Amino acid sequence: MNKKSLLKKSMDREIEEFVSQNSIDYIPLDSLGITRGAFEKDAALIIISFLREEIIPVLGIDVYILKDNAVMFPKVYNNWYSIRLPNEPMGEYAERTCQEAKSFLRSYNSNEGLPVFDIYVYDFCQHYIQ
Repeated sequence: MNKKSLLKKSMDREIEEFVSQNSIDYIPLDSLGITRGAFEKDAALIIISFLREEIIPVLGIDVYILKDNAVMFPKVYNNWYSIRLPNEPMGEYAERTCQEAKSFLRSYNSNEGLPVFDIYVYDFCQHYIQ
């Protein structure tokens, strides 16, 4: 599967469009059996800034390791996630989760290899369908 088809099938719509329009590189995770892509820290921070501007909450971030041109799971599973607080307005939820996601990304380091990050966002369409 080529990078374009992986991108189309795997990323949240908002991230997919932003990544395509801005020529942001990503690392396919299909070798791990995951049909999504991950980003290096600087690209992930740019994406989070975009999500904040668009008032799109970040649900979570999974961490993987890139070493010797191979993607792998870290020795210790690492991720970050956030849930919407009771009665939290959507704008505040988006602001809070984007700030928390940026803090997580900025502070994350690994001695196993280069950390790469898969970002999950709130799906407004799915929320209203349920």
